[in-house]
Amino acid sequence: LPVHEHLHALAYRITGASKARVIYDLRRLTALCIAPNHVVSGNQLVCVALAPFVVLNTTLAIAAFLAPAGALKVFLLGGLLMHVAASA
Repeated sequence: LPVHEHLHALAYRITGASKARVIYDLRRLTALCIAPNHVVSGNQLVCVALAPFVVLNTTLAIAAFLAPAGALKVFLLGGLLMHVAASA
């Protein structure tokens, strides 16, 4: 979750946000990324929204493909499935 949200923050920074931060709520086990007073266009919003999906899923898919058969491959594919489902 922290990596996912920080990828949103990085995407906001790339679109020109001077402040992008991640807020954690441990009581609810949630996190969210905000960029106060930063307005993005529709295309930029799509990029900010999809950045973690593209980066993490690509990384997990490549790692799972390269991993030898066994527990590590199952773990990586499980992580990929979980991230796809949670991102939807």
